[in-house]
Amino acid sequence: MRTQALGPGYRIADWRGIPRIFSLKHKGTKKLSSRQRETMRDFGQLARIHLWVTGREYQMARRLSAGTQFLPRDLLMMAYSGNLWRFQGPDGQWWYSMAARTTTSDFIDVITSIPGAMLYRGPGWWEVILPGEEGQVLTNHGPNAAPTWEVPSGGGGGVSAITLRRTSNYSVPAGNNAVPWNAAILSDWAGWDVSAPTRIELPAAATRFRMFCQIYDNSYSVGGTNSNLFQLYDADTAGAIDPDIAFQPTIAATADRMWQMSSGWIPRGSVDAVQFMRWPSYGGTILMNERSYLTIEVDQI
Repeated sequence: MRTQALGPGYRIADWRGIPRIFSLKHKGTKKLSSRQRETMRDFGQLARIHLWVTGREYQMARRLSAGTQFLPRDLLMMAYSGNLWRFQGPDGQWWYSMAARTTTSDFIDVITSIPGAMLYRGPGWWEVILPGEEGQVLTNHGPNAAPTWEVPSGGGGGVSAITLRRTSNYSVPAGNNAVPWNAAILSDWAGWDVSAPTRIELPAAATRFRMFCQIYDNSYSVGGTNSNLFQLYDADTAGAIDPDIAFQPTIAATADRMWQMSSGWIPRGSVDAVQFMRWPSYGGTILMNERSYLTIEVDQI
């Protein structure tokens, strides 16, 4: 803006090509305060930063200021002063302002300032979920539903196990018979009940399972290589889950005998429940004592 004297008490100014006349009759010279001089100095320093503004940054300022009372210069200076989210320097590095961070934190504190609380998007606005109890997991209930803290089931994922045993002697007769169990010494999920002692339910989230078993016979009296065959069966279809997973003792002696067998990981497939079967080709009754047990491990990967 260029100005020139018009006469005593008046001045003409060329403002963007438009001549205007200003009266100076009632305006005197006012001495600037130290605060005003400091502000003007800071303004000048900020203005010089525009020499390093990138084209991309300036175009962004133009888009943000379009339709507002701000000029691009105003937004850039707000960014330099820490009152905008971020700006990009000439080298491409983004700079995040501390003032923006603290201001945003103050805004969020309007919703909650409780340590450990979390925000989620509700149907109308952002809402808060307060910290849960120790051991609870945050559970998603599907689209348009608020998450909640829940007690994990089935061990909360990963590997879990159920171990059953005999607490008294049991005679397993010859023939195709499932071995009953009468006590649970470990149960990470509710998969066994004494009312159905041969059936072990797999948890719904299980993707694979494996078995460990120990049979202790107090009255082994039938020898031969095909005396007894033990297999893991599908409790619903009464079919062997894997014919190759079996144990066949070859001991030919009259004495107490302990047999152990295990399997690798078996894909869950359509199996909902399992049972441990004795299928003898020939032979007599097996007397299982209290040192016999069965462990089923499941993996929920």
